[in-house]
Amino acid sequence: MRRIGLLILLSLLLASCGASDESGNEPNVNDQGDFEVKSLSFDVDVKAKDNVAVFEINLSNDSEKPVQLTFSSGQQYEIVINESSGEKVYKFSEGRMFTQAIIEEEIAAGDELSFEQEWDYTSDGKRVESGEYEATVKITAQTVNGEKVEPDAFVQKVSVSVPESSDENRSEKEKESKEDNQEKDSSESAEPNRIEHDNIRNIVVQGEQGNYTIKGETNLDSEIAYSVEDGHYILVEEQRVELQGDEKWQPFEISTEIKKENLPHAGVLTLVFSWEQAGEKKYHSILLEGFNN
Repeated sequence: MRRIGLLILLSLLLASCGASDESGNEPNVNDQGDFEVKSLSFDVDVKAKDNVAVFEINLSNDSEKPVQLTFSSGQQYEIVINESSGEKVYKFSEGRMFTQAIIEEEIAAGDELSFEQEWDYTSDGKRVESGEYEATVKITAQTVNGEKVEPDAFVQKVSVSVPESSDENRSEKEKESKEDNQEKDSSESAEPNRIEHDNIRNIVVQGEQGNYTIKGETNLDSEIAYSVEDGHYILVEEQRVELQGDEKWQPFEISTEIKKENLPHAGVLTLVFSWEQAGEKKYHSILLEGFNN
């Protein structure tokens, strides 16, 4: 009988342990990923100026230890702007090329990760009408401290007030005068952009505001390509340079066009030549245009 009593007591103890596990009173789920996300504060501020809206994007680490963010490419944020009707007028990533590599950013305890992006109030190259627009801003981090985060973990909607444009009151005569002077300005600005190189010479750049013609000569036997970038983004993906003639120095002419909304508000546009030489990748850059608005 004593032996039977011990068996009954053991069965009751095992049943009690099982009930405790099923009750959920004991935490047995790893909520570390959710905790890391909650330790980050996401804030977006928009400053609407006469000709541009400036987005100030901040992700603050409110915890007492550093936080590591991982991005699947060079794109670390996205901005989409819609009219009140819901129709899209602007998307930051459209027409841009980003580095296709894993990017890691560490935010120290009490520190923040900040970005600043401008929108010049244009849609497909034309300024939108004045009024209220809604912007959806998102940080595109894939993981926080190695833990996968939900796609909407860092998303915020903000209002953008587009002011009336002074261009709306500009006379047609002033517009025509500006267009008439564009060809003259392009010609005058060509000579300062002449750059020489051992394998590429007599480079002349003509054009402005996204439309450029580049002429020159090369003595390279290998295939040569070009791309256009602004120091942060690739605006024209690598394309082959078509050579003319069969002499030692072969002439070429490149025509390239960049949408106005993709032009930098501050900085420079650079055309980068690239080719293979002795099994090594070679590069040569030339200035297309500087911007300092």
